Amino acid sequence: MPSLDEPIEYFHAGLEHGNWQSEFDRLQQGVGPPDCVTTVQQDRVKAGKYAVRLELTNPGGGDFYRRLELHKFHPIGQVLPTFNKDEVFLSGWVYVPITFKLKVADNQIGWWSTNSIREINADTHQPKLQIRERIAGPDYEQDLVMQSRRTGTCKGNLDYETSDVQIPLGQWNYIVMYFKRNKPNPTGIIKGWLNHRKTLDTPDASWVYGCQDTYRIEWKLYTNIGQYPNWVVWDEMRATDIYPETEDRKNDELLEVS
Repeated sequence: MPSLDEPIEYFHAGLEHGNWQSEFDRLQQGVGPPDCVTTVQQDRVKAGKYAVRLELTNPGGGDFYRRLELHKFHPIGQVLPTFNKDEVFLSGWVYVPITFKLKVADNQIGWWSTNSIREINADTHQPKLQIRERIAGPDYEQDLVMQSRRTGTCKGNLDYETSDVQIPLGQWNYIVMYFKRNKPNPTGIIKGWLNHRKTLDTPDASWVYGCQDTYRIEWKLYTNIGQYPNWVVWDEMRATDIYPETEDRKNDELLEVS
């Protein structure tokens, strides 16, 4: 069992000011309401008074109808993002409603991108975590699993690893994603945990480091074009140097972090 030292928090968003602007640098809200709706609300929270609900009502409308993204370390007016840690844990609680489902759309298996580190300048590079259908088809629209992936123009698209652990619906889920960029080497590390269970572990992920030293971090509801209308709620989002400390973790003897 690894050490339960207190992590260093590079970033924490608990939404306790009642707005996203107090903690995040940017909101990519697609075309905006009523098709892409971001609401800091009190109806459903994991901790404290507020959490942020992201809702896509018309993701079939086109590219900017299927994206809601909260960004940190990329201030408005600055060309390049500013975060430069070679390794980081991104975490957060996300409520996935019992009605949530994905389908084959835009000639792809159904997917929802949840977290990423994104280099963005002349080229883009985005190692990320996403939720996808286990198998394409109408019988698997709510049989959803985690996947690690890379997209962008710098190094191209690549699926790293797909879990076989199903995402529970109708409850809060704790998602943790770990990146290590062995710059300038061509391989890095990506790991993922679902409710403190390690579900993804790619020790030789190709080109986690892309084209630049700095990046931003993102929490989102971003799906393929033509997807079902969906919503989720995010709360207690963090970027830390080690696996985040929680009471659940202290009592979980099955947790694999190393």
